[in-house]
Amino acid sequence: MKKILRGTTCRTYNSVVVLGRAMEDPKMTEDPAYGPHTTFSLVSERKTGIGREPVTVRIEARRRLAELCVEIIKKGREVLIVGQLGRKEKTGVLVHASEIKFLGGDR
Repeated sequence: MKKILRGTTCRTYNSVVVLGRAMEDPKMTEDPAYGPHTTFSLVSERKTGIGREPVTVRIEARRRLAELCVEIIKKGREVLIVGQLGRKEKTGVLVHASEIKFLGGDR
């Protein structure tokens, strides 16, 4: 039987992949503890029993990833986000991005 190490192995279960379009241009802020920081919203779709419904996901990126987001992502740009779930917000779900694939151009 494998032994599960708390704090290392269990973190991999908190992974999320989101494909969607940017609802806004990312805004850069500077955090003294973490450096460059940006947040923006994506709209994605979720399958339901009767069709699909839109889902808003709030994305948070830090450091160099944040800088790239501000340079490349514009409203309507399709992106693929890999990250970890954050706390729920009033507007939906928060994802802390660890990887971002910049797909397609603006719509």
